Amino acid sequence: MDHFHWSAARACSRDSVSPIEGERSNRSYMDVSFRRDARSQRQHHQHLRSEAMEGRSSSSLAGRERVSASRSTRKHSCFSRHLWVSFIFLAAWFPWVDATAVTSLTPNNGPAVGSFSVTLAGETLGFQADVRVGGTVCLSTTWDNAVQLTCMISAGNTISSPVIATIGIEELGNQFIIPLVAEPRFSYDKAKLIDAAPTNGPASGLVLSTTSGVNFGVNDKTGAMRVGFTATRATMWTSDSTMSLLNADGVYQDQQIVVTLALAENTRLSSFSYDTHTPWRLVPTNSRSGGGTTMTIEGQDFGLTDTSPHVRMGGTTCMATAWLSDSTTLCKIPANTESGVTMTITNIGVLKQLPNSFTYDTPRITDYLPNNIPMEGGSRVVINGFNFGGSEYDFRAAQFGDTSCLDTIWYSDTSISCVAQRGYAQDLNAVITVARVVNKKLGFSYNMPEITAMEASNGPASGSSEILIYGHHFGVFEVTPQARIGGTLCVRTQWIAESSILCKTPSVTYDKWYFGGTKDAEVSLGAAVNVWENSFTYDMGCVGPCVVGLGCASANGASGCHGRTAGDYRHTEMERAVNYDRFAEQSVLRIIGNFTATAGDVTVGNTTMNSTLFITEQIYNGDISIIFGDLFTCEPIMPDPEAWSTVQSYLDCVMPAGAGYGHSIKVTIRNATYKALLDGCNPTMRVWGDKVWPPPPLPGGQPFGNCLSPDKVEDEFLMADDVGLTYSYDTPKLESITPEYGPNMKGQTAIITIKGTDFGGHARDVWNSRCRRSTLPACRQIFQNGIALLNTSCADIDLLFTKTRGEEIQDEISAKKVAYCRSNQTYMLKCLGAFDELSLCEQRCAFPCSLLAGQKCPEDLLRCETPLLGGSQKVSMVIGAQTSEASATFSYQRPEVHVVFPPELSAGTSSPLTVTGKNFGGYLAVEYGGRLFDEDGLVRKWNPNLIPFNESSIDWWDWAQYQTCFSASLQEGMGVTTSQQRVCDQGVVYSSQIEISTFEDSTGIFDRMVVQSPSLNFADGEVVKSVDVLAQSISQRSVVEPNNATVSFRAPCSDVNPDIGDLTSNWYMANPIPAWSARASFLAMSNIDRKIWIMGGSTQTQAEKDDVYVSQFNGATGWQRKFLDLLWWSPRVNQTGVVFEDSMFLLGGFSPINKTCYNDVWVYADSPVKQEYYGQPDTPTPSLARGEEFEPFWIRVMRNAPWEPRRRAFALNFLGKVWLLGGQTCSGRWTFDIWSTTDMRAWTVVTRNAVWRSRNGVVATVHERRMYVIGSVQDRFYNTFYTNDGVNWQQFPDSCALTKVMVQQFVSFRGYMMLFTLGCHDKEDPNQQPVDCSAPTAGRLENRIWYSRNGQSWTLSRLPYRVDTFGRAVHIAHPWSGQVDGEYRWDYRVVVHLDTLVLLGGEGRAAPQTLRGDYIRNEQGVLQFAMGKRREIYMSKGLMSIYDMCNDKKQDGMQYDDFQRAVRTTFGRKECVFPWLPQTISQASIEVVRAEVAAAIG
Repeated sequence: MDHFHWSAARACSRDSVSPIEGERSNRSYMDVSFRRDARSQRQHHQHLRSEAMEGRSSSSLAGRERVSASRSTRKHSCFSRHLWVSFIFLAAWFPWVDATAVTSLTPNNGPAVGSFSVTLAGETLGFQADVRVGGTVCLSTTWDNAVQLTCMISAGNTISSPVIATIGIEELGNQFIIPLVAEPRFSYDKAKLIDAAPTNGPASGLVLSTTSGVNFGVNDKTGAMRVGFTATRATMWTSDSTMSLLNADGVYQDQQIVVTLALAENTRLSSFSYDTHTPWRLVPTNSRSGGGTTMTIEGQDFGLTDTSPHVRMGGTTCMATAWLSDSTTLCKIPANTESGVTMTITNIGVLKQLPNSFTYDTPRITDYLPNNIPMEGGSRVVINGFNFGGSEYDFRAAQFGDTSCLDTIWYSDTSISCVAQRGYAQDLNAVITVARVVNKKLGFSYNMPEITAMEASNGPASGSSEILIYGHHFGVFEVTPQARIGGTLCVRTQWIAESSILCKTPSVTYDKWYFGGTKDAEVSLGAAVNVWENSFTYDMGCVGPCVVGLGCASANGASGCHGRTAGDYRHTEMERAVNYDRFAEQSVLRIIGNFTATAGDVTVGNTTMNSTLFITEQIYNGDISIIFGDLFTCEPIMPDPEAWSTVQSYLDCVMPAGAGYGHSIKVTIRNATYKALLDGCNPTMRVWGDKVWPPPPLPGGQPFGNCLSPDKVEDEFLMADDVGLTYSYDTPKLESITPEYGPNMKGQTAIITIKGTDFGGHARDVWNSRCRRSTLPACRQIFQNGIALLNTSCADIDLLFTKTRGEEIQDEISAKKVAYCRSNQTYMLKCLGAFDELSLCEQRCAFPCSLLAGQKCPEDLLRCETPLLGGSQKVSMVIGAQTSEASATFSYQRPEVHVVFPPELSAGTSSPLTVTGKNFGGYLAVEYGGRLFDEDGLVRKWNPNLIPFNESSIDWWDWAQYQTCFSASLQEGMGVTTSQQRVCDQGVVYSSQIEISTFEDSTGIFDRMVVQSPSLNFADGEVVKSVDVLAQSISQRSVVEPNNATVSFRAPCSDVNPDIGDLTSNWYMANPIPAWSARASFLAMSNIDRKIWIMGGSTQTQAEKDDVYVSQFNGATGWQRKFLDLLWWSPRVNQTGVVFEDSMFLLGGFSPINKTCYNDVWVYADSPVKQEYYGQPDTPTPSLARGEEFEPFWIRVMRNAPWEPRRRAFALNFLGKVWLLGGQTCSGRWTFDIWSTTDMRAWTVVTRNAVWRSRNGVVATVHERRMYVIGSVQDRFYNTFYTNDGVNWQQFPDSCALTKVMVQQFVSFRGYMMLFTLGCHDKEDPNQQPVDCSAPTAGRLENRIWYSRNGQSWTLSRLPYRVDTFGRAVHIAHPWSGQVDGEYRWDYRVVVHLDTLVLLGGEGRAAPQTLRGDYIRNEQGVLQFAMGKRREIYMSKGLMSIYDMCNDKKQDGMQYDDFQRAVRTTFGRKECVFPWLPQTISQASIEVVRAEVAAAIG
């Protein structure tokens, strides 16, 4: 802080001396400043010097000459910039200077206009000075002497402002500037307000007033003004004696005007008044008497703020008053009944009126409740309306007709009530009188008669039955009410009470048959009539021996005739169900007609001629036979002896179990019982029975009689064929299904249980054996059963059978998988097995009992297997050829997409996609319609036996059954869109173009579709596009899961980065014949002992090995085989290994001989510590020779790790854990799980479905603190994935794909990731990009190396080259690949060892040579090749610039000895000629490449 203050003082002081003196002062200052850190001093000095330069004067002062006033003014800017110099600084550096050395100020006040002199006196006032009053510099300052200064005061208006004198002093030859504060303070005279004009204005304000006075100042100081307590809207200074104001709104009188300048107020009392308010008009000018509505008072000068005005209507205050604006006030109108009301408004004590300006409405009736009352009166009637008055004390009166009300009560302006007196009339006036004003409303009545119930709601068609009619308002005394049935007066009507009357029913006129009918019941009382519609039913009837109908009510109180398929337990056919199942249901049928039922009087004949006979015989002794459909017998029930009134009109019988509909009735009565009835039909009646009445030629003749007897007394008398009566069992009722949803996969559909009623189980048990060979319609219907699905309910299902016998019908229906919905005219799919092996029927007991007992089949349960279909389907059923009344819904599970393979495709290409998941459905036309294909295509579209007609109704199967929708992936921020809403903008593939199948693996059963993908072309700069794959089945789509239902189209790296790289690598053969045999599929590791270990693999003669070889330090020579006296891991290939915590581990692998994959873990224990840590009590240990304390050996850490046995996996040491990634099972399936461990014993599954799923050929490495995985889609399309933590994996958003090559090895070396690949490259492309080997310009298979810094893009490195005699670089193959076009190598291993790349072994294609070194060719001169295992070892120092390979003196590719053999020259560096490079490459670009390589290595 001290240094900073010095700097500030010094910065200003430089303007006070000559340039020479200033430089000298600077040096003195620097001498003092360098007590601090030199670097910090320089920074401060430069900063302060720049600040000082801003205030430096254009000329210098010499010596101590006094400065002029103008010079002092210019210097003040420097003083003000450094006003922060504290008095602490003064005390510290100038102890002889008193900061308050100015002791007097004369005068210490003055007018605001300024321009007068003030004298400052004090001690030690220096040799020059500037003076400020407050923040204002004096007009001029004169330094009189060392004890006195004179200041010409500037204009101002502040009070008690500090006076600061800035003086110059000299010390130690340097000049300094310091501030002094005067002890007394200076004040300007206060402003004084004298007058203002104008002195009044409107309440809205905005009046411009001018005030006069003194000391307003000589410039605008933005003084504040207010009127009363309200600040003005604006204030404008004009002169020292004049200010203007724009006043705010207000309503008060005689307000003060107050001006404030420099915090000093001046007030002039009673200077301004606002205009008083004036009302103009009211809106509205009338109201209902109850008030409550809002009225607007319009006028002026109500004020711009709420001053709480008060409003009265007449002598009544408004219910509420609200100020709204300067011109509007609101009033909530009070209740009143007056007219010509005066409105009074009072505001701030001022009263204003609008006389006779308001009126109230007259009374009006709107309704009354009740509007009709009992005739005896006494009911209180509420009369509603408007303007009944605002007070209960106002005069009111009410009456109905001419009769006044009793006890009138006022409730509100809209409601009164009174008690009506006794009356008897309709449509009377209700009258109300309020304040001598009368209002009427017609429509008041006393209650009309009302029927509510009848004692008997049915009776015989012959009439004369007595019924009681119950209700209300039939009269308080007998007033001769009239009753009618069907418009016909009752034979007799008798008033009993106000609530009941008696009617003796009239008869119905009919000829031979009457089939019953429903009639209205009617009661009239004077002009009042009440009708109860359809309230009385006449029974069916007929004349003579006859059957006229079937009823559903039993005379003996049993359960009614409801046609249940289970039948009645009392029927002889139900004996087995009763005995074995405790069956106890009832099903009673009533047959209505004219026959005797017991002894008594019976009328025979017709309505014209008849006679009454007394019958002594019974018909309930087996002499009557009732059969439906020639199959189902209805067995009569003995009637109740008390039921005498109905014995001639019906009989009841019990039904057996059955099913179906339209079963014709056949009722036969034997002559032995019916003879008396026949005898009662005399000859005359019989003659009339053949005639009609009236006789011709009169129109309308009808049969007149029905006494037609059998020819012989011994014949049976058939009664029921006359009117064609039929009987139907109840249709099935479907109530629920369980489960309500299920899968839609072949062989995996749901078994559903259907609950309901009338499923016909008993009928099939009772009649199956008797009806199997029958052609009776009733028997055929027993076997017409089915359950079918359609997207809507079906009211009429055709089961599509063609056979005639019962058993044939059953077999045909069971075999067919479709039914036809007649109501919707389309085909349905049947639920399978409902009436065969999946039915719930079971044998009642074991053999031999079962032969007699039959099956127990439930009536309320069925079970079946849903067909392949999809969507939400209505389940309907057919029992006995009758379709169920209702249906339930079964929903198929929506399709699920689990895997789309390949998950990625190259941009601009289309490929078959394998979509794996569940619930894709099936090929409906093949499964259910009999469609046939052969290798040439469609053979038969539909099988006519299965789809006999209307084939077009199911053409929708071909596009709706299953399909694939390709939808462009949604971008971020596009909101949530369901899969059903997605647009198939990339195309739709229908079932005719999809191959669908079902497969099973260890994890379950799955659907699979093979479908052609769309082809996406990219715009410039695009690298990746994603398309979501949605499987659809019958309008249901799979949910979009980007991780498993998306196919990405990715640009190849050869398109994104088409240029070949400027890096290459130089390789030399380190050892052509190591000690180990040629092999492939082995494990190679660089261990912590700085040696390379070779383990297992396959050789030319052995499919699997368990040997171990170890190199010397250099990794190339000195190979020795490890021999141990203990057995270790078994022979295997493609095992993985890792060095972790100074130990070497071997994991998994595969035995080709045993066809076995392993999941064991082994550690090489090379110290007692490792033996102790990893060993178990039963771990075998090697035998030690005398004197030996320890011998290394292998320890099995785990026999069966929790991860699946595998080969080709990768184990990596990363973040203190071992991570196991990928691999291939023995079945060839690539795994996508990730496991980790910290101790090689306890393994944790990180994920079972890694992001690179559906890839094969997975390779992995650790690079730059990340784990990288490269996986292939169909071997030739590689994606790069990386992770920072081992758990969360991702791709670079715009990473390209490495295509058309096969990756062999993946390593990280010297800042680059390197991929060793095998593929064909374009021999005509200077950039040698990879192409399909079938391409016309493709070269032969060759080994190449790609490199990348981060995996986002991959660059092809150049092949090495040799320099010919002309200095030209000529490409050659990598030496480990081969020297002849067509040679290549695969299944080798590359390890990083001692900062060197080491390539070992493998398998290769090579051109054999003779002993003389000639290549072997056939007779045509074609070079011959052979496959075989390799053993050579090659080494390299990794990637290097191609421009440095000419003179590889940095040994980037060779070790020293080998380099000396290859380059035996001492000449200086030369530049090679690269004929295959663009001629535009400059030396500068070469140096850039070299720098990049150096940076990567370094």
